[in-house]
Amino acid sequence: MYPNAFTYHRGERIRVVSAAVSRARYGGTPGRVFIREGDGVVVAGADARSGRRPGLVIRRVRTDDGAEHAAADYFTAMGGYLTARP
Repeated sequence: MYPNAFTYHRGERIRVVSAAVSRARYGGTPGRVFIREGDGVVVAGADARSGRRPGLVIRRVRTDDGAEHAAADYFTAMGGYLTARP
């Protein structure tokens, strides 16, 4: 499936299979795996420090072994960051 987005979480590459814009606005550090919202997990956005913009709700991810996971199952603890490199 192309195009697709990928990122790294704790050194492992993951592909974002399904995502949406969050309903609420969140403050925090950009890229931080922040809070559960609905069936997904919110990652703070680029302007998150202001707390005036929504985040990205990741709903499903795929690991490099091809396994697909609900984001709420994959991100078992909040915290940590999505990064551009491992």
